[in-house]
Amino acid sequence: GCPDWREWQRRAAELTRRLRVRPAEPAPDLVGAVLARRPRQHRWPRPLLGCVAVCQLLLGLVQVTALAHLGHDGSMGAHLFNESTAWNVALGVGLLLSALRPRAAAGLLPVLSAFLVVLTGFCVVDVLNEAVPAARLLSHGVLVVGLVLLVVVRRDHRDAPGPGAAEWSGQRASADGVD
Repeated sequence: GCPDWREWQRRAAELTRRLRVRPAEPAPDLVGAVLARRPRQHRWPRPLLGCVAVCQLLLGLVQVTALAHLGHDGSMGAHLFNESTAWNVALGVGLLLSALRPRAAAGLLPVLSAFLVVLTGFCVVDVLNEAVPAARLLSHGVLVVGLVLLVVVRRDHRDAPGPGAAEWSGQRASADGVD
């Protein structure tokens, strides 16, 4: 009820209001500088990776087609052939997905790398034992090319903004009144 305290409270509220509601200070426009720093992206790895994916899928489909001609006798060989077919199709799908959505490349890299390391070991043993024709070994080159392209696609897109980043920054800019 003291008049001096009421005046102090009024001035404090007024000061608080002035400090909270004040004009924004101008800031430099850094949009051009930020966009200029974006890493250069190659245009060719994604389409080539898509081609490798199609080749890998075709390899898997050839194996699936061969299954129809071989018949099933319940042997372990048929099961192993099915596993190999599944891997070829799955890797082809993964490579195709990585060509279409480059962020997927990060997930496929360790899988394909590990697969090729293990496959190389088996290939070396098979070559030493003369257990596999050279044409079959050469077909694995498609995956080696795929791995190289996968690394390039991943490097080109690892710093790209995530989904929705452009929309969010646009909403924020318009909300702040900045064009």
